[in-house]
Formats: sequence, structure tokens, C-alpha cells
Amino acid sequence: MRILIFIYIIFQLILINNNSLIAQNRIVIDSLNNELKTATEDSQKVFFLNELSWEYIFSDTEKSKEYAQQAFELADNINYKKGIAQAYNNFGIICHIQGNNDLALEYYKKRLKISIELNDKSGISSCYNNMGILNKNQGNYIEAIICYQNSLKIFEELNDKLNISKCLSNIGNLHIYQSDFLKALDYNEKALKIKYEINDKKGIADCYNGIGYIYTKMNNYLKAIEYYQKALKIKEEIGDKRGISHCYNHIGNNYKNKKNYKKAIEYIRKSLKYKQEMGDKRGISFVFTDIADIYLLQNNYSKSIELNCKALEISKEIGDKHQIQSAYQSLSKNYEKLNNYKKAFEYNILYIEMHDSIFNEEKHKQIAELETKYQTEKKEQEIKLQKAELDKKEIKIKQQTTQKYAFLCGFILVAMLGLVVLYSYRQKKKANILLAKQNDEILQQKEEITTQRDEIVIQRDTITIQKEEITDSIKYAKRIQTAVLPDENTVKQVLSEHFVLFKPKDIVSGDFYWMIQKEDKIILVAADCTGHGVPGAFMSMLGISFLNEIIIKHKITTASEILNKLRTYVKETLGQTGETGEAKDGMDIALCIFDYKNMKLQYSGAYNPLYIIRNSELLETKADKMPIGIHIKEKESFTNHDININKGDAIYMFSDGYADQFGGENESKFKTKPFKDLLINIQNESMSKQKEILDKTIEDWKGNLEQIDDITVIGIRI
Repeated sequence: MRILIFIYIIFQLILINNNSLIAQNRIVIDSLNNELKTATEDSQKVFFLNELSWEYIFSDTEKSKEYAQQAFELADNINYKKGIAQAYNNFGIICHIQGNNDLALEYYKKRLKISIELNDKSGISSCYNNMGILNKNQGNYIEAIICYQNSLKIFEELNDKLNISKCLSNIGNLHIYQSDFLKALDYNEKALKIKYEINDKKGIADCYNGIGYIYTKMNNYLKAIEYYQKALKIKEEIGDKRGISHCYNHIGNNYKNKKNYKKAIEYIRKSLKYKQEMGDKRGISFVFTDIADIYLLQNNYSKSIELNCKALEISKEIGDKHQIQSAYQSLSKNYEKLNNYKKAFEYNILYIEMHDSIFNEEKHKQIAELETKYQTEKKEQEIKLQKAELDKKEIKIKQQTTQKYAFLCGFILVAMLGLVVLYSYRQKKKANILLAKQNDEILQQKEEITTQRDEIVIQRDTITIQKEEITDSIKYAKRIQTAVLPDENTVKQVLSEHFVLFKPKDIVSGDFYWMIQKEDKIILVAADCTGHGVPGAFMSMLGISFLNEIIIKHKITTASEILNKLRTYVKETLGQTGETGEAKDGMDIALCIFDYKNMKLQYSGAYNPLYIIRNSELLETKADKMPIGIHIKEKESFTNHDININKGDAIYMFSDGYADQFGGENESKFKTKPFKDLLINIQNESMSKQKEILDKTIEDWKGNLEQIDDITVIGIRI
């Protein structure tokens, strides 16, 4: 009997708590409706309509959309741009929740355009953050990290701690996809600290969720459940249905990892109920996949396949690449268990293709470069702030010195006036004693001020000298690197009509070009090493050294064999074995061997293709999709292409820096197709003129933006 009473009391307490949360939300909505009815200005009405849309956004998306539509129409009618921007933001979030990612991105871009017009920094940063989340979900990690970093810079300027913490969490979550769990944990813990400072309960819960997910990836399931339970408690307190659903799902998955399948399905089905109520298609897809995995572990393959197919259908509908990938992987495992190896193989191939499209080595390299660039810019900003502080101190010291001299002059004048008025020896004596004492104090203060100023000058000079020493060292390295590149006069003697457009991003370059004449053959190389600046330059020097040894010492004159040997040297020198976590440094390269006597050309390439333009038609010879270095899909040998060449053919070798440069009105990449069109359009020009046009075109495209990579383009007319 006592047990029944206890259960009844617990049930009543839960019911009261839920009713309280619903009532609290209802009070906010009722208050906004009352404000809307009494509002006299249209701009006020737009504000309250947008706020009502926000209150419904995570519980009733259709109701939220109705209010957002009313707000947009009224704001558009009175040309109230701030209200239009907020309505666009609400539309974007609604579409995101419903799985319409393309439309969500369009709404975010519209809001961003208006926010830029209004110079609304908070709105601009919020847009970048939302676009980052959307790109992350679609597997576009490069775009995502650019958006997050843009957002973080603005929020740091505004000292907006709430949104700084959100950006830190989002950047941390990107590091999870790179399996850098310690860095991901560091970012999320920084975000959690800020959430506690500002007492943001929802944010604290979100951070707990993020940390729980990281511990899951680290296989520490008990720790993960502990953090998800903390998050669930807060989500229930604030009535966040979407958050409650996520917590149930995460807890269930961790019980699955602990092989407690009964508890796992219990929690995940609770999550499914909430997601179906909210119409959260992406979330429903996640839950189907999770339950399907449990059925797979319980050997219920037919049920697992059924749920995976449902998840796959929804994921394709909303364009969620991560979920499509998960469904393919799970279906492959199910068919393998059923001994249907044909279907298992087909789904495994689809899984691998999707994985490669989401995250390849190039994206990993770009994300690392973006992270380094952001940290470097931040350090430079700190140095600027330190210099500004030193300048302020120096100005303050000058002001203090001026004030003290003014005080001294005033005192002397007063003393002189006293001498004239009193004509008293005693007064003179007292005045002189006092004056001497004051002089001593002033001299002491002057010495202190001079010492402080000297210390500041020394600090500033030290910083300047260190910077100059580093720059001088790099400039000296440039002279060394330039010395090992082919001399222009030598190239002219061998290749009569040609050009070399070589534009390093920094003082030294990760790109290099190399040429040698071996008997009646000319060997020409255009290469792009991992990274740029000093690290890239080290790799370029290694590459040139290895090429000299391979061709001059070993006398290898077959294009593919040269690349095979170069790959072996790079792997041995860098100690690359294919182990997880080791450096993937290497280079992309295009190598040509010209035989003018027989009008033949050998070509072999690692990622970098070869273009031949003949009779205004561009012929592309594709490179092997593997670098000079360790690679997961490494083939035994690079492909050797034997190509017939004709008089008048224009041959182009290049790195990816030209096509990847950001610029133009939308600050987007130049891209490969416009690069090809440009080469075709300038065919009637001389090679020297082509170089001028290519250089001017990329400079005009770049505008005021920074050059993001080294640029190399080589053209030869046969």
C-alpha cells in the first residue's frame, strides 16, 4: 500500500512540474498577444509577431510559420528591414528543423544581406553561426568552419558572451569529425565555463550534451551517460522538447554501447515520440538508424533493414549526407550477416563513396589551415593591442611630465611673488628651504618617469627586433629557395615560347617548378606541397632535392617511374607508415617529359591534371587521385600517359591555387571551369601576354581579400 501511495505522489509531482512549464510558456505567449493587441505602431507589431513565432518554433512549427509570415508581410509593407531580417531568420530555423536545408540556407543568406546593409553586427554574426550549423549538417566542413570563425570574431568584438560560447561549442564539434577529441573537449569546456558565468541554463545543458557526445566517441559510456543525464534534467526544467528528445536518444545509444539493449530501446523510443510530435524529420531519421543498429546487434536483420530503409528515404529527402552514410553502412552489415555478400558489397561501396564526398584529406588539410590562420590572426591582434597599450602609457607619461613642470613653474612664480611682497629674510629662507625640498621631489619623480619610459622603449624595440629577425630569416630562406628554382635564362634557351606565373602566398612558397634537359628530352615539373609559407617551403626543397637524385643519379626518364620513386623517398623521409594520427604531408604534382624530336609527350600526375589546347579545344589528361605521400587508396604505380603533340599546341601545368582563390562579388572561389574558359579565350595571345592576362585576372578577382594559397601556372607553346 505504501509503495502505491509513493508512486502516486511521484506521479502528481511530475504532472505538476510539467503543467507549471506549460503554464509558464503560456504566460509568455499570452503576454505577447496582449502586447500585440495594444501596440500602436506597425514596427512594434512586427516585433511581437516575430517573438510569438520564436516562442512556437520548437514546439509547433506550423504555428511559428504563420506568425513569421504575418511579421514578414507587415514589415515588407512598411519597409521595416530589421523586422524582415528577423522573419527571414525564423523561416530559416523552421526550414532547418523540417529538413529543408537548401531553403533554410536561402533564408539565412537573405537575412545576412539585410544585416550587412543595417550594419547589424549581432545579426551578421548570428547568420554566420546558423549557416555554419547548416553546412556542418550537410558535410560542408570548410564552409562551416569559415562561418563559425566569422561569427566568433564579431561576437568577440561585441563581447557577447552567450554567442561566443555557442561558437566555441560549434567549432569544438567540428573537431569531433576529425577525431581530435581532446581539442573538441577543450572548446566545449571553455563554452561551459562562459555558460555558467552568464547563468544560461539552456546553454549549460547544450554543453553537457556536447561533452557527453565526446565521451561517447572516446568509448567512456558511463561518463557520457552522466553528462546526458545532467543535460536532461535541465531540459525538463525549461520545457525544451527538442532538447529532451536529443537527451533520451543519446542516453539510449550509450546503453546500446554498454549492451543493455532493453534500456537502450526504452530511451530511444521516448526520443522518437517527441520527434514525431515536432515533425523533426532529421531527428526521426537518426532514431530509426539507432533502433535499427540495436536490432542488428540482436540478430533481427529483417527489422533492422526495414528501419534503415525508412531512415535512408528520409535522409535522401532532406539531403543529410551523414545519415545517408550511416544507413548505407548499417545495410551493408545486415546483408553481410545474411550472407548476401553482393548487396553487402554494393552498400559498402555506396558508404565509402559518401564518406569520401563528405570528408577527404584535402578538406582535413584546409580545416587545419583555417584553424592555424585564425589563431595567427588572433595572435597578431593581441600584439597590436599590446602596442596600443604601450603607446597609451607613453602618452600618459608625457602628460604627467608636462603637469609636473607646470606645477614647478607655478610654485616658483608664487615664491617670487612672496619675496616681492614680504621682503623678509625669514620668509625668503623658509621659501628657499621649501623650494629645495620640492626640487628634490621633482627630480626624483623625473628620474622615475625617465626609467619607466626607457623600459617601455626597450620593450617596444625588443618586439620590433624579434619581428625583423624572423622576417629577415624568412627573406633569406626565399633567396635560397629562388636559387634552386630554374634560372629564367636557362628556361628560355630550352623552351623558346613559354611563361611561368609564380605567386607565393607568403615570402617563401610551398609551390615549386623544376626543369632539366636530359639528352634530347626536357623534363618539366609543377608541384604543390602540403601547406604554404615556411612549412611548405621545407617540403619544396625536399622535392627538388629528390628529383635531382632520381633523374640525375638514378637516370630514370619515365614519368610514372619518377613519381613512384619520389613517393617512396617522401614516405621514407617523413616516416609515413599509414598509422592513424600521423602526418599526411606530401605533394600534388604534374610531370611532363617532352620529346620534340618524335613530337611525343609523357605525362604523369598526382592530383594535378594536364591541359592541352589544340584548335581552340581544351583536352584534359586527368591525374591519379593520390598524392606523393601516404594515402588510404594508394595504387601500386602512377599512370604513364603517352601523348602525341602537334605544332601550335598550348600545354598548361599548374597548382590548385589559381582556381581556389576567393574573390568576386560573392567572395567565392574562382573555380576550375572559369579557369579553363580563360585559357581558351587567350589562345591567340603570345605566351608573355597570356601571363599578364592571367596575373591581372586573378588580382582583379581577389580584390582586397587575402591570397589563400601559393599560385603556379606554366604555359608552353609547341
